[in-house]
Amino acid sequence: MERDTESESEQAGLLARNGIRIEVLNREVTTVESRLIIVAFVFLCLGSIGFGLFAGEVSKYEKLEHGERITMTVTAPSGKPTSPPTQPDKFCSSGPCIEASAELMKTINWDADPCRDFDRFAMRRTQTPATDAIKADINHFIKNLLFKQLHPTTRTLEKFYSTCTHFTDLYEEALPLLKKITIVWNGTDPLDWSRTTRFTSALAYTHARALPAFFKNSLANERTRITPAPLNVTGLEKAFRNIYSRSEVTRRLEGVKELKAQLDEIIGYQSPSLLVSLDELQNLVCDDRLAPCLLRWKDYYSSLSSIRPMSKVIVDGIEYFRRLPSVVAAQSDETIESYFHWMTISALVLVDCSRDLRWFFGPLLARHYFSTLSDGRNDLQVKAETAHFVLSSVLNSTSEHPIEIVFPPIEDDQVEELAAVEKGDHIGNLLRLAQIKTRKMFDEHQMSWDMLEPAL
Repeated sequence: MERDTESESEQAGLLARNGIRIEVLNREVTTVESRLIIVAFVFLCLGSIGFGLFAGEVSKYEKLEHGERITMTVTAPSGKPTSPPTQPDKFCSSGPCIEASAELMKTINWDADPCRDFDRFAMRRTQTPATDAIKADINHFIKNLLFKQLHPTTRTLEKFYSTCTHFTDLYEEALPLLKKITIVWNGTDPLDWSRTTRFTSALAYTHARALPAFFKNSLANERTRITPAPLNVTGLEKAFRNIYSRSEVTRRLEGVKELKAQLDEIIGYQSPSLLVSLDELQNLVCDDRLAPCLLRWKDYYSSLSSIRPMSKVIVDGIEYFRRLPSVVAAQSDETIESYFHWMTISALVLVDCSRDLRWFFGPLLARHYFSTLSDGRNDLQVKAETAHFVLSSVLNSTSEHPIEIVFPPIEDDQVEELAAVEKGDHIGNLLRLAQIKTRKMFDEHQMSWDMLEPAL
């Protein structure tokens, strides 16, 4: 007891020295003070919760910025998270379920960021689905088409590809133009059959049809630029054997090859570019002391554009144009005619037959196959890939002849159907093989012809 009394005395002395009365510590807490303590405690708890949520969001953002994968929870219509299937190997194993899942996956735009634009991620590619009747109608149409003979549009495709790759057909297509060039070169004005008039007329006729004989025109800073045009003689002999008689071929070949050698020589001369008027150009390139000038520049450009006369032109390689008249003057009429003919044929040969075939006939076939559907269904968004069964077999073909059938491979069930194709008809074989292969994939459900898939 004495110790307790001494301890209390010491405590009272300490508090007294700090100005605190011991009665203050011993008094009871008032109602107001209790309420204030409770309110302070509540605010402290809320602050802790808020800070924790903020820290969690910051952590998620940091993980997202560092490329961690996002886990998305799929909820059922009830709003509760779905649980994993109890038997994963049997989950969504039926055909309808798999097809529905595949269609759902198609609607997702995987390039969009779901955290930044979820609407674009989930809904951008969706549209009102087509009715089952429309889908069935289209599938029935395609299936019947695959079993029928080649479609008329496919025959047009076949003719185009044949012209594109078979030079014999190409020559037949070019013959009317070659005959017209011959008429122009031989002279159409009985009062002036001079070589200068005929050469100027033939140049204007070919250049008006984008055939760059001897030189080519282009635009530079709203002015016409003329540039030497080299001559490529690849395929020359094959062409001449198809368009000329046997007795003419050798003579014409030698003439054009000799002309090419001379043109290559004068193209090699280095000279600056000049901006000159047509009169200045005429004086620069025509020197009657060397050879008669076979080109009247004013008449040439007037033939190309009589409404807007040319004032000045940019000349690249003036030395080439100065020497060109003497080179041309030394050639026979037959050689110059052969040159114009070859320029026409070489310009008509498509450099990339597959590219032109794909870009031109893909949309054409798609429109033709599906624009004839009734009930206003011609507005359906169709794709060039609908012609895949026709185009895929010819895209990688080369211009070498005969064409080797390398794709698609001949299968056992195709032999009988291929027997109906004319022997030696390589294009027909290719088209029929692709047709058979696609029909088989269609029947075996390896290929879907759903033309109503929304566009990107």
